[in-house]
Amino acid sequence: MRDTGAEPHDQLLPLTDIAICSADFTPPGFEGDTAALIDHLCSAGPKHAAVTRGPDPIIFADDGRHGIIEVTPVTAAADTLGAGDILHGAFCAYYVQSRDFVNALTRASEVSTLSCRTFGTRNWATALS
Repeated sequence: MRDTGAEPHDQLLPLTDIAICSADFTPPGFEGDTAALIDHLCSAGPKHAAVTRGPDPIIFADDGRHGIIEVTPVTAAADTLGAGDILHGAFCAYYVQSRDFVNALTRASEVSTLSCRTFGTRNWATALS
């Protein structure tokens, strides 16, 4: 099931500094690929935007600069439940420390990948160093 991006998303984006969305996010009236989605998000307000695509690279825009972040492959996925939530939480933790969007997103992607290697939404945390 796709996230249709219906209200209140269209009202929230102009108030948002950072938007990190799944490729399944589809704003009202939007048709296009992931790169177009990044441009759409940024034109709606956020200075920083990223679109996650499961095991594929994360596409981002950071103050007008576009790029990709390679995602570490999960060789033996045990559980992907909560991976997006874990990515968002880890991003917030790293971003508040550094205010570096790309670095925080890269590190959060690594944590999210780590979380997929264990069963459950918290067991992965024991592997953090």
